[in-house]
Amino acid sequence: MSGRKPTRDWKHTAEELYTHYNNTPNTQIAQRFQALALLQRGRTPKETVAIVGVCIRTIQQWRTWYRTGGLDELTRRTCGGNRTPVRPLLTPDQPAPLV
Repeated sequence: MSGRKPTRDWKHTAEELYTHYNNTPNTQIAQRFQALALLQRGRTPKETVAIVGVCIRTIQQWRTWYRTGGLDELTRRTCGGNRTPVRPLLTPDQPAPLV
């Protein structure tokens, strides 16, 4: 038999994940809930990739975030990483005369 055995470390049911998917206005985060719900229902990562439309590495990353921090960690992450804001080029006094 090839492949890894699925782990049983789900904190939420597929129905709960689909509820979050349907009630989340942010489409990027809703996509994560959809992927996890599909995996939880027994879909393979390849099948999930085809349905959700992201690469397999993304699915693996979302699953890791969920396993380590649950839904909070999954929704806390943003696209493009968690970068620090860019420092403005103008000092706080400079924009006033421009307005």
